[in-house]
Amino acid sequence: MQLKITTESVDSRQYGSLVLFIFSDRISPGGICALVDWRLHGLISRGLSSGKISASFQDEALLAFPGQVVGDLILLHGLGLSSDLTGERLSAAGCRVYEVISRLHRREFTLALPGPANSTLQPDRIAESILNGVYEAWLNPAGEDISLPEILLEPELLEETLPGINRFNRGMMNKADLEIILPPAANLSQPQG
Repeated sequence: MQLKITTESVDSRQYGSLVLFIFSDRISPGGICALVDWRLHGLISRGLSSGKISASFQDEALLAFPGQVVGDLILLHGLGLSSDLTGERLSAAGCRVYEVISRLHRREFTLALPGPANSTLQPDRIAESILNGVYEAWLNPAGEDISLPEILLEPELLEETLPGINRFNRGMMNKADLEIILPPAANLSQPQG
């Protein structure tokens, strides 16, 4: 089983299924979601401000753009208030996203990790929690059997995120044969966080 981590630009290719996380207390998305919103001419931020897109916890919106912009299908997944963000909520979100993609009969998907929120959670904890939820859903599939997602994160967050990926990897050692593929400049054997 492989888990690919990438820091490539969201503009570098088309994605079959792209998952983005949004917060209910942010009218304008941040991070990778902000770039996708820009590519969509503000569709996400307009939807959030008008209430047509809800970012309440576990709310979802599907945007379909066959062969256009950044992907054929974009799943927006609500995380609620950024100040309410916890590891448990992120784990539940990771699990739910996997289940939704599976029920949509998508074999592969790319998951863009959210950047730091207005919470005490740092990028390493955000990554570890979401990956734990995705892995839990992967162990107990509710729909189509799909692969683990490709993880897309902002290049400037790579160093801060690696300790969480490393903890996730160590936790999986007795559960699955997991190979983590990192960007060329990254190294999983960094000091533990």
